[in-house]
Amino acid sequence: MATCKRLDWDWDSRFARVQAAIQEASEDALEAAADKALADADVPVRSGALKRSGRADVAFPVAVVHFGSTGSDPRGRGTEHYAIPQHQRYDYTHPRGGSARFLEYELSPGRRLYEVMADRIRRVIEGKK
Repeated sequence: MATCKRLDWDWDSRFARVQAAIQEASEDALEAAADKALADADVPVRSGALKRSGRADVAFPVAVVHFGSTGSDPRGRGTEHYAIPQHQRYDYTHPRGGSARFLEYELSPGRRLYEVMADRIRRVIEGKK
């Protein structure tokens, strides 16, 4: 005796849930990637003020990672005065660590960022979040 079962797939409802999960994972992944780039940037160190001034502003689908817009060094001088020269100039020496192009190296070519994003999306799809 054969048994017959009917399978109904509510395409619209399931698609909307999958789409919402992917959107949420993408937003979470972008934020995680920006935070990772901020943490891993090889910022030059003298007093630590420049490193502490780092911020990641995320408004999906854009993340902006920046240094120097807030904070001040021990002498009270704002980090915005030296953040760009420290980043751009190769002739500066950094005896306490760090390097020129400290943020650019972290964001280019972007492979690590994509790996972080792919991991976050994979976890949401697998239900592990």
